[in-house]
Amino acid sequence: MPLAGALKDGWVIPPANTGFGGTDYLSRLDVAVFGLTANTVPQAIYYSGVVDANNQPMTGEKKYTLTLKPPMAYAQPVPPGFWSVTMYDKATGYTTPNPINRYHLASYDKLKKDADGSITLYLQADNPGADKEQNWLPSAKGPFYLIFRNYAPAPAVAEALSRDFRNFQGPPGVVPVQ
Repeated sequence: MPLAGALKDGWVIPPANTGFGGTDYLSRLDVAVFGLTANTVPQAIYYSGVVDANNQPMTGEKKYTLTLKPPMAYAQPVPPGFWSVTMYDKATGYTTPNPINRYHLASYDKLKKDADGSITLYLQADNPGADKEQNWLPSAKGPFYLIFRNYAPAPAVAEALSRDFRNFQGPPGVVPVQ
């Protein structure tokens, strides 16, 4: 799984030296594989969603949900910062072509909230229905992965990651829907 970082709930929790790897060649390799360059942790935190909550590869042949419940301590940006979830085709590494030209969902989008204040994102190839479409991130037909970004993270988030990234609680797992 991850070359650098720690796998938790299907997400790679990045090491605190992301974007400034120096002689930590595994960390530098991870950045090169997932994005060529990276901001430093005080600028942005990148969580790579490489498997679902059951440690299975994600594929467009299945339907998934990602439920983000407040207070989302792993993604607290300082305004005008924001969080976003972007989907990538695992075969090409590019964003996933789809019929509505939607490649990410972000905190600045008009996302529908659940009754408890959480936000459920729908990750699947087919439209989940008119009542869920605004929270739909269309998937590739085949394997895919996600990058959850927190741009301009609150200092407390960056500090917590820097203290102990192996025990840092990142985003919740991506759950397969039956």
